[in-house]
Amino acid sequence: MSEVIPENIKSFSEDPQSRKPRRKRQSVLESAAEGPGEEWMLTYMDTVTLLVTLFVMILSFASFDAEKYKNFSHGMSLAKYGSGIMMGSLGIRENVGDKKQPIPLPTVIPPSPEPASDAEPMTQQGNMLTDLQDQITHQGLEKEVLLREREGTVEMEINESVLFPAGSAELSELGLSVLARLSNLLKSHIGTIAVEGHTDNLPIKTDLFPSNWELSGGRASSVVRRLISSGVDPQQLRIVGYADVRPLANNASPDGRQRNRRVNIVLEFPAPSTPN
Repeated sequence: MSEVIPENIKSFSEDPQSRKPRRKRQSVLESAAEGPGEEWMLTYMDTVTLLVTLFVMILSFASFDAEKYKNFSHGMSLAKYGSGIMMGSLGIRENVGDKKQPIPLPTVIPPSPEPASDAEPMTQQGNMLTDLQDQITHQGLEKEVLLREREGTVEMEINESVLFPAGSAELSELGLSVLARLSNLLKSHIGTIAVEGHTDNLPIKTDLFPSNWELSGGRASSVVRRLISSGVDPQQLRIVGYADVRPLANNASPDGRQRNRRVNIVLEFPAPSTPN
């Protein structure tokens, strides 16, 4: 028994025009499978050219330090550190036998100690000695005022005849003038200033000075008070009375006794610091 096909369906299946959309879809799919052409290369090359131009301009504005580049190149040199620095071995060379050899690190030279700290006290001492000598020469007191330099100190010996009348602790006019000029130099001193009073061995017994101890201490006190009034820091000053226990000459002669009656101003300088 044969199947009867409707006329409208039969005509549709046999109509060649009905297959045209199918062929059109197939051509679109085939062209899509083939892919785009090479037009994209133009855009890509333009982009790369612009980027290269941008980097060249940035590099032209950047500053180039030849010294830093040289140091960097030297630090990365394989001849100095071996291949380990290029292998990320963190300070270990390639295996040599069964052992790993450490990379020799650059030698760090410690800074040399500053000589100024050690030489500074000696420089101050020498400068003070020169300034005092110039001041003494300017006042014409070379015979009455003597200077001595010892390790860490400068000692100024002033005869009694310059500062005090005989048997007195009150400064004379000449003594006031001498101390006023010397105090300008002593104000710049940074160390201790010891004022020492000395007498001869002739006994003294007065209401003010029952013995040579009080006389030597009183004279040192008078000098200190004058220095303080002239601007010397009181915290730097010291008073010492030695009476007749430290003679410089024989007390048997008048010249010796006069030599022993004196006031010494001792300037102490800080000791040089020793390196650890």
